[in-house]
Amino acid sequence: MTTAPGRQRQRPHEPTGPADWSCSTRRALALYAAHGGSDAVPASVEAARTDPAVAALAGAAPETGTITEHVLDTPGHPLPARVYRPSDAGESGPPLPGIVYFHGGGFVVGGLDSHHGWVAALAEATGRIVVAVDYRLAPEHPFPAAAEDAHAATLHLGAHARDFGIDPAHLAVAGDSAGANLAAGVAQRAARTDLRLDHQILVVPWLTPVAPEPSRTEHATGYLLTDALLSWFLEHYAAPAHYGDPLLNPGLAADLTGLAPATVVTAELDPLRDEGTAYLARLRAAGVDAHHQQLEGAMHLFNLAGAVGDEVIEAAADAIAERLRL
Repeated sequence: MTTAPGRQRQRPHEPTGPADWSCSTRRALALYAAHGGSDAVPASVEAARTDPAVAALAGAAPETGTITEHVLDTPGHPLPARVYRPSDAGESGPPLPGIVYFHGGGFVVGGLDSHHGWVAALAEATGRIVVAVDYRLAPEHPFPAAAEDAHAATLHLGAHARDFGIDPAHLAVAGDSAGANLAAGVAQRAARTDLRLDHQILVVPWLTPVAPEPSRTEHATGYLLTDALLSWFLEHYAAPAHYGDPLLNPGLAADLTGLAPATVVTAELDPLRDEGTAYLARLRAAGVDAHHQQLEGAMHLFNLAGAVGDEVIEAAADAIAERLRL
């Protein structure tokens, strides 16, 4: 187990930051291109996992509160996890609300390090303990491995919440992109079991992998995540026979009643934008308390582009935090 000291950040009472993310998007795209990034699909899985252009967007890892490395003893196999305790929480005291976080990356790339800055910002903004889970990736572990890992990790943390300083009555699930797919699936399964969640946070979610939504065409190229790349990820994760399975395709679930309250964050220039808004509409139609935060001028990877400025990431995290405090 390792720890790291952190800085203190004053959290605002109201969400702050730019109302339009266009400038940050332009800077991120320029930085990505300067490091060799393009719209071409990766030559291989290894090339995707070691892409220097994506790594350049992250910039230096921010300081935060206490960070500890753990291994979740879930059935079948252990899952590495990183636990973020916000800097103003102290080392003792009553349990805090928690968030189980699943990173994006198309089920093929990404991990604890790729999302470190964003998860740290989320812990600082919300005042919650965030547990980032390193689930198994495809193609080595195809569907439903990631979905089963996400569910097993959340069950484990629900049962052992106090071991992590988390109040079991206030546990949320969250994720971005493919990680939001996993979080949505966990929330759906939780509604049919004894697992109780107080919120689900879906950031630029990839909820219906074969959806013919207009934003898939409008923003098919030019903003890092392309329609061709989405297809490449899907081919490495799941076979066509699984496309109708709600574990892969939470947007197709027949019954959304009884789900935890939701916050859905979409980005204007994201090919996945319309999947998020469509799912939001279905949640509301099912009686779920669902809030929408659209980031105008933002692209899909806005939450990982720390190299273009912390304020953009912090503003998005603060908007989520404000929702959780309601």
